[in-house]
Amino acid sequence: STTAMSSASQPLEIVQDLEAYLSKNALDAMVKDMMVECLKKKPDEPESWMLKYLMHKDAGTSTSECAVASTDEKDACVAVCHADADTQKYLAESKVHTALLELLKQVIDARPDNVLSFLATAAHNLHKSPPEGF
Repeated sequence: STTAMSSASQPLEIVQDLEAYLSKNALDAMVKDMMVECLKKKPDEPESWMLKYLMHKDAGTSTSECAVASTDEKDACVAVCHADADTQKYLAESKVHTALLELLKQVIDARPDNVLSFLATAAHNLHKSPPEGF
């Protein structure tokens, strides 16, 4: 019957659609590379390690989903993501991730006792010497 044929072909179409998506976005290779590195390093907190791996991999990218900034040495990174597409677009176009990375670098360099006070001052002064690409 026609119903039996359509229900039998539907799972095949789903699998083909998923395979095409994986191939188009190179997800299988990316996940494989991440897993190989994770298994080599055997971090104590693999989920945090994988998050950091993905952030560093995408450093410098800004998409409709997330904007990531990283230091040149890739030792620190910041991601700015928002569920609302319009808000995310605004955050990415305003380069909020770049400004936050600059503040993070300043905190790392200065290691202040009062981080909030330091951040308030650093944020206030950021317009005097904006980060590269701002």
